[in-house]
Amino acid sequence: MKAIGIILLSVAVSVAVFAVLTFLWLLCAPQYTAVAYLGVNPPGETDLRRGVLTGEIMDRHKMSLARMAQTDLVFQKTIEKSEVKQTEWWRENVAHPIPSLDRATRVTPIRETNLIELSMTGANRKELPEIVNAWAGAFVEDTTDNANKDRRATIVRLQRQQDDLRTEMDRLDRDIKTLQFSDEGVIRHKISLLTNELQTLTGKLTELRLFHDRETRASKNFEEHEQAGLLDILPEMVEALDRDPALRRLHEKLFDLTFEMAVRGAGRQDDSAGRVAALRKLISEREKTVRESQISLLKDSYDRRIWMLTAQIQALTENRDNIEAQVTGVQGNLRNVIEWQAEKARRQAYFEVLEGRLMELRLSTRGAQPVYVRRTATEPKRPSMPRWGTMIPIGAALGLIVGLALALWRRIRASASRAEVTRQGHPDIGV
Repeated sequence: MKAIGIILLSVAVSVAVFAVLTFLWLLCAPQYTAVAYLGVNPPGETDLRRGVLTGEIMDRHKMSLARMAQTDLVFQKTIEKSEVKQTEWWRENVAHPIPSLDRATRVTPIRETNLIELSMTGANRKELPEIVNAWAGAFVEDTTDNANKDRRATIVRLQRQQDDLRTEMDRLDRDIKTLQFSDEGVIRHKISLLTNELQTLTGKLTELRLFHDRETRASKNFEEHEQAGLLDILPEMVEALDRDPALRRLHEKLFDLTFEMAVRGAGRQDDSAGRVAALRKLISEREKTVRESQISLLKDSYDRRIWMLTAQIQALTENRDNIEAQVTGVQGNLRNVIEWQAEKARRQAYFEVLEGRLMELRLSTRGAQPVYVRRTATEPKRPSMPRWGTMIPIGAALGLIVGLALALWRRIRASASRAEVTRQGHPDIGV
């Protein structure tokens, strides 16, 4: 119960103190707020289609105008007005009028309407309406000037940028069309075909090189047998000797003569031995002739096959190099198309950004006056600060916090005192 009493007492004291402070504040230095309302002209359609104006564009338009209301230029036009220079506020803030005016004023766009609230708080309630109305008039003048000059100049500048971007995009289109292949899908298909053809040629070239190496080894083997005198054991040479008709007839005659000599007997003297020797000599000469002819034929055959394989390898190599050059060219073509298309996409995106900005500017320059004074400021009848409805709850909340803190502090002290008494052996004594 004591804790509740402390809390209630603290709240009552705090409320009373804040009530006295509020009364004294209202008595000695009350603050008043003068308010004027500006209407925002909805942006026009100009050359745009009907129906493009949305709530989002209108809100952005109001926010943009609200930020312009507290610029140094608007404040400078405000303090230059004669009705402001005749006020007591001007004499008090003549050293730094613009920062003082910025601190004392506030701009609030009112949601779901086309209104902007201009307000100023101060002690002299008779001068506040004059300053606020002068401020509203200066803002209307400034926005009118901007609508007639700055925005139109910006529109011209942005239109020139759009024209430059359109020219660049047209140039990129022409550059893409000048390429041998301008479609990315066609280029990739062409690269696939060339790559397959290149793989086929590479396989054929590898096969021909294997044949060329085999023929080269065979020719070298033939030369080694020729140098060693072992050509007669080569299958080609044996076949050539066996196939020669003249040599075959000589061998047949030698066989018949040898057989005839064997039948007649070895003791019979005639010219058979001479004839045999002559035949053997003819056979040896014929074999030499056939051997030389076959050697020449084989060498020519090896040389001709090696030359043909070399020519084919050279032709395939040139064809492969040509296809590789085509693949490189088409790949470069593809890179150019991708890079130019990406560049065109970037310029198109920037072009659309400019188009959106131009739309906002055209919408915001429909009327001669983007804003107008909807309701002028009048002399406030009651103070805006302090307010009983604000100060009393604050005092009650502060008193409640202090009361809770005091009650908690008292409880902690009581608990510490009981613990001390218990420790000294007097458990029946309480606080």
